[in-house]
Amino acid sequence: MTICRGSGERQRLRDERSRRAVAAAVALARKAGLIQKAGVLSLTVQREEFPYRYVTVEGTVVGTDRPPSAEQVLAIVRRYMPEEAAQGFVEAELEHPTPEFVLFTVRPNRWLTLDFGDEAG
Repeated sequence: MTICRGSGERQRLRDERSRRAVAAAVALARKAGLIQKAGVLSLTVQREEFPYRYVTVEGTVVGTDRPPSAEQVLAIVRRYMPEEAAQGFVEAELEHPTPEFVLFTVRPNRWLTLDFGDEAG
């Protein structure tokens, strides 16, 4: 919890949040540009609690949509949000899309997995 003691402190915190947001946007734009230039990417998903598990996919970029269509985004976010929230998210993102809002379609070339669950007994 942050306690602000005056308007100067509040402004300093707002400025710091703005710098962080800009830095994150620059990092995302750089990453998207590097993926597009390379034409390949890898992605890892892991479980950080025991039994540990992870999967990594390495693949070739076969499509780039910048920005993606509402249907493309809905197909993804519906997995994680109720329908009404998903619709709201898509509307907000596509109302003023940023260059970082990109959907890469990837053809998997190689999968790597490790599951320590078998060793847990």
